Amino acid sequence: MADEDCRDWRIIDALMTHLKTMKTGYRTVVNDVFIPKKELVLSAAQCPVIMFFYNENYLDEEGFVKEQSSLEAVLAYWDGLDDKDSTESYVCRLKNVGADIRKCIMKNVALGGLCEVVKIESSKPAIIMTKTGPLEVHVTSLRIKRTHNQYDPYK
Repeated sequence: MADEDCRDWRIIDALMTHLKTMKTGYRTVVNDVFIPKKELVLSAAQCPVIMFFYNENYLDEEGFVKEQSSLEAVLAYWDGLDDKDSTESYVCRLKNVGADIRKCIMKNVALGGLCEVVKIESSKPAIIMTKTGPLEVHVTSLRIKRTHNQYDPYK
C-alpha cells in the first residue's frame, strides 16, 4: 500500500500496533511486528517477531469494486530458535502462540471501529523456506471484513 492515509493501511497499522501489545499477560512475547521486504533477512537477535503479509480484495467476480470486502492477512510468528538449539520441538514451542494471538485479536475485533471484524481463519505451526534456510513459524490466517467507500479508498 503506497498511501498511509488509505483506510486499509490504517487497518493494517492498527492491527500491527495491537499485536505489539503482546508483552504482558501473554505467554508469547513479541519484539516487533512488520511487513517483510522482498528479501526476507532475519536474525535470531530480532526475535521473537510477527511477519505480516496481506492481500487486498476489492473486486467482485465481475471486476466491479465492492463496498463490503475483505482484507486477507497472514501472520507468521518466529521465535528465532532452532530445533537443534532447543530441548523442545518447534510444534511444542509454538503451541501457545496461536492461543495468544487469538486472545490478542479477540480483545479488539473491530480495531477501534476501523473494520467490521477480524476473523481468524486458521492457526497452525508451519515451515517457511527462505534463502538462508527454513524458518519454523506459527502461521495465523486472518480475514478482515471492512466496509469502504467504493469511490474513495481513504474513507
